[in-house]
Amino acid sequence: MGLLLIPTSLFLLAFALSPPTLAQCTYLGAPGFTGCAPGGGIAPGLLCLGAVQVGTNLSLFVSNPTPFTLYSLLLLVGDCSNPAVPAPTGSPVCPPSVVGGCFAFLNPGAAVPVPPSPGPIPWFFSIPNDAALVGQTVCAQAVGNLSNFCLAVTNGLSITILL
Repeated sequence: MGLLLIPTSLFLLAFALSPPTLAQCTYLGAPGFTGCAPGGGIAPGLLCLGAVQVGTNLSLFVSNPTPFTLYSLLLLVGDCSNPAVPAPTGSPVCPPSVVGGCFAFLNPGAAVPVPPSPGPIPWFFSIPNDAALVGQTVCAQAVGNLSNFCLAVTNGLSITILL
C-alpha cells in the first residue's frame, strides 16, 4: 500500500494556496504544529483537499515531519469534541508538540477508524448526491506510528458538507 506523504513545507504551502471551496474544512489546531510527535517536535498535519459538497469527492492527506518515517496511518472520524481536550500522552503516544500542544478533537466514544485507501491518496471519499447531507459536520484526526518510536497525532479537521 503506497501512502502519499508530503513534507511539512509543501503541506503548509498547499494549505496556504488551497482555493476556497463550496464547503468547509476547518482546521482545528495548527496543521504541522498542533499534535503529538517524537520529542515534542513538529507533528504530522492533516490536510483537506477537494470540494466538500454533495456529489463530489474529498481527499485527506497527511504531511510527514522529517526525518521520521510514518509506518502506519489510521484516520479517526466522528463527532467533534467541544471543546477540544488535551490528548492523553505517555507511552505509546508521543509527547505533545512544544509549539502547539496536542489535543483530541473527536469524541472518543463516537470515533470510527478508517484505514488508508489503496493507491497514492491516503483517504478518498465520495460524498453521495443526497441533499439530506447538506449541513452535516464530522471531525477527523489521524494517528500514525512514526519510526516504530511512538504514536503521532495530527491536528483535527471539522468537515461541513455544503450545497
